[in-house]
Amino acid sequence: KMIHLGKNTRSRIVSKGISAGFSQNSYRGLVKVSKKAENARNHSQ
Repeated sequence: KMIHLGKNTRSRIVSKGISAGFSQNSYRGLVKVSKKAENARNHSQ
């Protein structure tokens, strides 16, 4: 979960996992940008 409140903010979310055989991984995340957070940037991978 990432919340941007101020101007010119940056964030980076990196999710890593490991699976074996027929397993599955999933990531559910939230990036929220307020109305006052002009020029906010996020990079999720």
